[in-house]
Amino acid sequence: MYDIKVNAREKNVAKILTAFNKAVGSNVQEKDIKVASVTEAINKDTEFASDLFVSGTPTIYLDNKIDKTRKKYKTVK
Repeated sequence: MYDIKVNAREKNVAKILTAFNKAVGSNVQEKDIKVASVTEAINKDTEFASDLFVSGTPTIYLDNKIDKTRKKYKTVK
């Protein structure tokens, strides 16, 4: 897909967008993402993730139970 070279904890929107634009060859600007439709989509995704108890990526379920250690899959044979 693409590889974005930016620290996952980065909060500076300009730095993130610069890395994103470089990786995908786009020209997204901060004004493009600070619109109501984007905010609504993010809120909807966040609510959906919360409903599914997804707190980060990857979120792993094993035998219909969330694996907070993200390591139990290694025991499956």
